[in-house]
Amino acid sequence: MSLTTNWKNLKMNKMKYHIKPYLKKRSINLSSLAKQIGMSFQRLDHHIKLKENLSLNVARKLSEALGMKLEVFIKEVEVADNNIEEEMENQPFAD
Repeated sequence: MSLTTNWKNLKMNKMKYHIKPYLKKRSINLSSLAKQIGMSFQRLDHHIKLKENLSLNVARKLSEALGMKLEVFIKEVEVADNNIEEEMENQPFAD
């Protein structure tokens, strides 16, 4: 199965993705990471919040910057339906 086929399957599974807690748990500096992948902090911050759709381009850039395979990175940032409320409760009102 190609990466494109896998990606279509991931998009159809209606999972939610939350990258910010994953990065914070690993003490990754968001400003430095944004510079490393050629993105402003504000744009990165937008992409790493809880989402139903995960940008393949952003996910690929982040996985490369973190030295991970794309598929592994995506699995790491998936949020199961029963964890969504908990994830939302742990988010501050303003970043």
